[in-house]
Amino acid sequence: MALVIAKKGSIASARDVIITVNIHLNTPPTSTNLANLISTSLQADPDAVSSVGPSPADERSVEEVVTAYLMMASSSAALPDNPYEKQFAGIDELRILLRTAIGLFKSHAYLKAHDLFRQALASDYAGDLKSRMVYDYLVSGYVGYSLASDTEGIRHLIASVQSDFAGYIDRSTELAMAEAHQEVATRQTADDMLFENEGILAELLNKFGPDDIACLNLQGLLYRRLGERKSSGGRRKHFLELSRSIFDHLASLELNLSVEHSNNRAITLIRLYELTGDAMALAEAETILSGIDYRVTSLPLADFLALPKALNNHGNVWKQKLQANPDADSYTSAIENYSRAERYWNEQQSPYEWAMLQKNKADVRCIYMKIFGLKKATFERAMTEIIDSLKYRSPDHAPYQYERSMAVKRELEKLLA
Repeated sequence: MALVIAKKGSIASARDVIITVNIHLNTPPTSTNLANLISTSLQADPDAVSSVGPSPADERSVEEVVTAYLMMASSSAALPDNPYEKQFAGIDELRILLRTAIGLFKSHAYLKAHDLFRQALASDYAGDLKSRMVYDYLVSGYVGYSLASDTEGIRHLIASVQSDFAGYIDRSTELAMAEAHQEVATRQTADDMLFENEGILAELLNKFGPDDIACLNLQGLLYRRLGERKSSGGRRKHFLELSRSIFDHLASLELNLSVEHSNNRAITLIRLYELTGDAMALAEAETILSGIDYRVTSLPLADFLALPKALNNHGNVWKQKLQANPDADSYTSAIENYSRAERYWNEQQSPYEWAMLQKNKADVRCIYMKIFGLKKATFERAMTEIIDSLKYRSPDHAPYQYERSMAVKRELEKLLA
């Protein structure tokens, strides 16, 4: 889940004003689960390699980054401050209500915080900060419903903000609503809602300007998502080329392309390769992803939170290379990158993203066995992974992703025929 966050009070560049982050941790990391997460993260495939992973020196650096990632993600950066204390200093009931709401959000009790923000909005004393309250109400509900895979909850939330607080929707809230809308749309099998999102983003770009970085990023994501769907038929290449041109334009607007935007650009190129066989696109994607330094600890929050996405997509590059030029090393590299992404996305804290990694690992194992022959241990691991992925990809809450996991499961079952 990607969430558009506006840093209030900033008048710096658009890159500073709008940050795209992932909020997905619903329990704060402890020293124990951090240690378990890091120690069990790399699961090398016994059929392909005896050992895999970075050198001890690199391992320490990677561990520092993972620790920083989890701590930063769990700090709930969506609500970095409490602007209400001074404003409502003489109104104890409202001030305490809002203080409690922010505390609940930072403790990952998102829907409880959401309820309190709704109560605060009913107050006659909201005043100049009502727009901020609306934003906090939206963000807390969006995060909470997304973690619960409650797409209907997100739909109703957007409608509630539009109907009940139309006069208090500012730029940051508009962007967050567009993001939430696209999040719901991408989980559906039908494309209608994605095309609705296209119209929403076109209006925002018209309103905020054609070079608005946050809007362009969402638009590029939208066209990539349309381009990777078989339902788009003959327009798939058109959508992917649109996405590619948008991310190329973003690259021209940013002096140093962010990890988030680099990753989005790379996955678009991977999808183009999958559709057209354009080897140059795959090579460019690999170059982009290989250029990301996963050991840098001074990255902005948005870029920290894009690291597992990039690792997952680097695994996708190796999966495609495995199919193009069968090589056990490509298989090993794919599994290695997916497993490294699990350091950031584990089942307890990021079940939706973790399920995607299980599907991807099962898929690359299936491809490997189609090339090199059925292997009992590999097959059993792949079946466990695909079944695990289906725990969080249901036909009710994520029908599109459910079908993608089911497709891999069917391919695995064919190996036994």
